[in-house]
Amino acid sequence: MKLLLEITTPIFLGGSDARTLADVVRVPSIRGQVRYWLRAVLGRRVGNNIAALKEAENNLMGHTGASSLVRFQVTEGHPLETADRYLLPHRQNKSKVPMTAFAEKQAFQLAVTPRPGLKAISDDLLAALLLWLNLGGLGKRTRRGYGSLRCLRATAPEEMVSPDRLALFTAGPGESLPNYLGRILTWLDEAVPATSAEEKPDYPILAKPNAAVLVCEPTHAQGVDAQAPDFEQAMIPFWRDFLRAG
Repeated sequence: MKLLLEITTPIFLGGSDARTLADVVRVPSIRGQVRYWLRAVLGRRVGNNIAALKEAENNLMGHTGASSLVRFQVTEGHPLETADRYLLPHRQNKSKVPMTAFAEKQAFQLAVTPRPGLKAISDDLLAALLLWLNLGGLGKRTRRGYGSLRCLRATAPEEMVSPDRLALFTAGPGESLPNYLGRILTWLDEAVPATSAEEKPDYPILAKPNAAVLVCEPTHAQGVDAQAPDFEQAMIPFWRDFLRAG
């Protein structure tokens, strides 16, 4: 499966030493994010059974004694451009400190393939990928909207990913974000039923009543400050008014 991914908000991604900016989008960073969201998916099935969660995750993503059932590869076509962006754009100017990031509005390709000998990608992994791409991100401050990605195109042989599942990776023409997310979550409820949704978990599980998905009303096109990137203008009210008020 090949996913063409657009960077919608800057990615502050560290290199292997965690002190400098990575020169490429690193596969270990992607695997780490997919593992996080895979736990949120698998938790729907195993509830608060940590041992069962660990076993299910390791069976799919691998561990020190066994290789992963899936491989990830990043192909960029050309080096990604970097730019100085603010980690805290809602602060007053005197508190703003720019950092180098992979700039928004450019794309790279992610290839996700089963291990040799396997043909299909499991629904559990597809669900984790969909949640990561639409609810997560890469790098620093993903919980504040940075490092966000959008799938522009998804292709795969039918025996690897069925057409109905492949269609979940891209929004339809004119489809609103709430409708698109609703389509993904409806499929998730059917593909990975939440057998232990009522149990309060010790770790994040994407299941009612343990999680909520919020959509910010302002869009990128509604920015009011011509000197600021449009994504900042859309997210500042969320950072300032909702997160701090909550």
